[in-house]
Amino acid sequence: MVFLLLALLVLWSGWLRPPLSRDLSAFELPLGGWFSSSHSAEEILAESPGFAVDSIGGILMVLLLAALPVVLLRPQWTGVVAGILLAVVIGGNAAATLNHPELIQLLDSEATQRWQMVRMTGELRENTVARFRNARAGPVRREYARQADWRMGGAYLLYGPWLAGLAGIGVLYASRGSAARRLGKLAGWAVVGGVAAGAICLPRLRAESYWLKAKRLELRGDIAASRNALQTARNILPELDSLARTWRLVGKLDYFEGRSTPQERFWRAGQLAKNRQWDQAVALINELLKDDDNCHTAVRDQAARLLVSAGLSYYRQGRITAARDFWSRVKQLDPRRFDCAFYLGMTRMQIAPDRPDLVLAEFAPILARSADRPLCADILVVIGDAYFQAGEMQVARRCYARSLEVFSLPKTINFRAYRGLTGL
Repeated sequence: MVFLLLALLVLWSGWLRPPLSRDLSAFELPLGGWFSSSHSAEEILAESPGFAVDSIGGILMVLLLAALPVVLLRPQWTGVVAGILLAVVIGGNAAATLNHPELIQLLDSEATQRWQMVRMTGELRENTVARFRNARAGPVRREYARQADWRMGGAYLLYGPWLAGLAGIGVLYASRGSAARRLGKLAGWAVVGGVAAGAICLPRLRAESYWLKAKRLELRGDIAASRNALQTARNILPELDSLARTWRLVGKLDYFEGRSTPQERFWRAGQLAKNRQWDQAVALINELLKDDDNCHTAVRDQAARLLVSAGLSYYRQGRITAARDFWSRVKQLDPRRFDCAFYLGMTRMQIAPDRPDLVLAEFAPILARSADRPLCADILVVIGDAYFQAGEMQVARRCYARSLEVFSLPKTINFRAYRGLTGL
């Protein structure tokens, strides 16, 4: 009973941890793979869709509820129940990381946003608490080309592996026989789980094998064969069409064949951005955005990243107004992004230090939605500084105190908030 209760507790905890957004539970993650999802990746991340019938958590909950009378009536079967749970959890973890490429792309985008925000904060302020090493989840990848890489989704797993470990302990503890026999049973159930994971994620694995084949053929210069392999991958897993890397590969093939397509302009815009030719890159991305039929998820994501990067480049050149224009446009294009609210708030502090209400209004969206405590603590200190400079000491004191409540640890002390309170 204790074993099943602990399993239920872990199941209700977070399953995936985005770098900036709230944790996602197993009940919000559809199984995917062979089954079509009832919610899009944007809906899962931006709003809580609630309990999904086809979710990983739903399947595990049914299993645990069915196991309850079994362990009560036949306690000697607890080892078998734990083994079945281990196999299903392994398959569920694989489904969470492999069967949602568009969701993983959104998480990678959040990781990149956080890296850029932490970098900007470090450039403008000293003793910040938001740093590269205290990210909520996963390695912060700076390269856009690795977004939604099929091998990297495991970086965002939270308590799913814990449930697998708990089930493994259950197998060892509840099974009969010698230690070698128990370890053999554990290995056997792990193999069963691996087979189940392969079966659940077979469409993604097959599609990725053809995608990698298309990439290799493109590097060899065999454009026709590469296009055929890529089309096979897209037929197996249509969600690949939502990935920016698929659009880049298609655009590169179209460019070599002299075709004028949205994907070709998409790829050229990325190449121009890499060379920091921002005016030409922005002009190309504007052409894509004007065509509503081609305003794809990948196009919006590429446009947002490109305009944000252009804004950062102009900001470092001292062209703050031009940078704010880019970031304001991205905020209209994709209101879910965190970084634009951050950049607009930081620059508002520079151009209007006597208007703390405007600074607070710019930062409000990220404070309302972000789960990154160190970043929110730094933002609250910036808002407190704005009110301090405006002479509103009581509001500034509340901001500094709130910053300390949000984040301050013995090894990462919130010095700026402490100094703000001391100064008041």
